[in-house]
Amino acid sequence: MPPAVHMGLFALTTFLLYLAFRTALLKAAVQYPSSRALEKHFPISIYEGLAEAIRFPTISYDMHSGKQLNNSAFEGLRKYISARFPRIFHNPPEWISHRLIGSHSLLIQVRGLDPGLLPYMLCAHLDVVPVDEKLWTHPPFDGYTDDVYVWGRGALDDKHNVMALLEMLALRVHLKDQPQRGFFIALGHDEEVHGYSGAKTIAKYLQTLKVKLDFIMDEGLVIVQGVVPGVETPIAFIGVAEKGYLTVKIKCETSAKHASMPSQETPITTLSRALSRFTNDAHPAFMTELQESFVKELAPHARFPYDIVYSNYWLFRPLIKFAMSKKDVTNCQMRTTSAVTVIQGGSKENVIPNRAGALVNHRILPGQTVQEVLQHDKDLVKDIPNVSVDIYKRSWSEAIPASPYTDDNFGYQNIKRTVNRIYPEAIVAPNLMIANTDTRHYYAANLTNNIYRFTPVLLSMEDISTIHGNNERISKLNFRRLADFYFQLTRNCDEVLPNFGKKKNEL
Repeated sequence: MPPAVHMGLFALTTFLLYLAFRTALLKAAVQYPSSRALEKHFPISIYEGLAEAIRFPTISYDMHSGKQLNNSAFEGLRKYISARFPRIFHNPPEWISHRLIGSHSLLIQVRGLDPGLLPYMLCAHLDVVPVDEKLWTHPPFDGYTDDVYVWGRGALDDKHNVMALLEMLALRVHLKDQPQRGFFIALGHDEEVHGYSGAKTIAKYLQTLKVKLDFIMDEGLVIVQGVVPGVETPIAFIGVAEKGYLTVKIKCETSAKHASMPSQETPITTLSRALSRFTNDAHPAFMTELQESFVKELAPHARFPYDIVYSNYWLFRPLIKFAMSKKDVTNCQMRTTSAVTVIQGGSKENVIPNRAGALVNHRILPGQTVQEVLQHDKDLVKDIPNVSVDIYKRSWSEAIPASPYTDDNFGYQNIKRTVNRIYPEAIVAPNLMIANTDTRHYYAANLTNNIYRFTPVLLSMEDISTIHGNNERISKLNFRRLADFYFQLTRNCDEVLPNFGKKKNEL
């Protein structure tokens, strides 16, 4: 065999051994010790508690809808919560207090035994999105319960979190279990319409108290299975960053004409030509450090040959990027997305309108700005005459960069450790929150840089489709585990993880 062939085979063998070594190295995942088991269990009445909360139609409406907030529904829900949890709201122990903020939001403070430890905050929201009742199997505000599910608007967004947090706190009060580390529970009332009266007001109030938080956990990504090729294990996605938000109005204006004498193009056809450029890949794709961390976290759990690919991201990065771009569920993780959501045109069948317009909603990838996306939109249609692009009614917010998710981060690792306790079969991986949450107001208020968006429930893709859709429901098992999770998380935050003591900025 010629020497050159020998050298080539040697080089190939060495390279393959190197890939195998890297793969084996990543298989050795860091394991944290499991925390103590739950000592008590929640009563079966927690399901009826959630069902009753769902029966209050706490719908929040966008300011442009022309509809008014149903104040009586929010007041009714608040009275029900107060009656169900009297040891929190009527005769609490001295270490618990609460405050009504804005018109309907609630902030609960749980004081810790050690005031030198930075508190943290757990969040949820009381409001829900509108419904089309005709399309539901069970009426959306009946709180229907069967052997498996609790049905209704808010079952997965976000009254399950509200009630699970309150059930957790009620259990700690019952056990006379004051935590070492204090925490807040923030319940906003208008998250679905940007949180300006709820979370933003809560954030301002905490600022006046000069509160600093160790971490914040709000609603967010969930536990799913079968969404990543080569990984069959359930994956708990923790949203460590959040996409920005921008709605633009695309408008075409000319002069009105009679339909019997049309021009070559009308405002509607011109607008259609412009809108055809706003596909889900209209903006460039980027593989960020967060995507790399996500892929590497999954590598030890992937089957062959995916484990080779994921373990050697540096080599297979273009292949991974190509594969992610082909599925909606992963494409949105690597680019600013575009979706045409509203279109307006003519009003009479025999008149060509002088204007036509549409709204395009963007979810902005961290690393890009609102102005960059707006300019990109303008560049997309600059060659089409009579077309303009402008921000729609101040409907925008910048993306929020990634919070720390390293092995030495107290908040992230406690969330991870709690997942390992409640869902021991699940992988925990950082990811990007593609929707918006109340956390943007807490980030803007500089309460902490450690913000995590995660709802610890195991959902199928069918379950996820009911969020903001029809037949929203949560399994009783998921709801019980959700309450268990919050109880265990607050217990974990009283303990010390490996290499963790008091932080440098704690007393």
